[in-house]
Amino acid sequence: MLLSSLIAAASRSDPAALNGGNLALQAGDPHVTSVVQSHARVTKGALFVARRGASFDAHDLIAAAVAAGAVAVVGERPLGEVSVPASVPYVHVGDARAALPHLAAAFHAHPSRAMTVAGVTGTDGKTTTSYLLHWLLSGRHHTGLISTAGVRIGTTELPTEGHFTTPEATEVQALLARFRAEGASHVVLESSSHGFSQHRLDAVTYALGVFF
Repeated sequence: MLLSSLIAAASRSDPAALNGGNLALQAGDPHVTSVVQSHARVTKGALFVARRGASFDAHDLIAAAVAAGAVAVVGERPLGEVSVPASVPYVHVGDARAALPHLAAAFHAHPSRAMTVAGVTGTDGKTTTSYLLHWLLSGRHHTGLISTAGVRIGTTELPTEGHFTTPEATEVQALLARFRAEGASHVVLESSSHGFSQHRLDAVTYALGVFF
């Protein structure tokens, strides 16, 4: 997917999150093969999204990401404040964390829009409720599950990259895309308050929510 097409699709999803996506196309319009938020997961062709956290600033890892194969960078700092090779396009946004889910969803062609997604949120019992709802739906539909205790498509358990109630936005969108590719019509997504506050679920299209 061309970088310009990816930015345009993500901007249509949420123009405010992309803040217009100030794209420096004079550096070229590379083909993007993945969207990542960790420099450790960069592979050749990746779009690296540099975020600022409470104790780190991923803008300081741009050089490492480019060396690992990143072909473009999205970041919050103005171009004059970051070290980006002239050959690598840099997209300046107001909030990289808010932009990330829309970039990931656009890269995977918004998989949640093709399925019925049920979000389960609340204080206690989210995981149990998610499993029960997945079991009930699976009796009539091919159903995916993303929860603290695991990820499933039908009765098949899938490997996970960490123990989180709600994975990072990039992983959420990749899992939804896999569910869609494997023919799922329904998804149960355990949706934590932390996941919402960290923008991990911003680009998910929910059909309904369960709150208790």
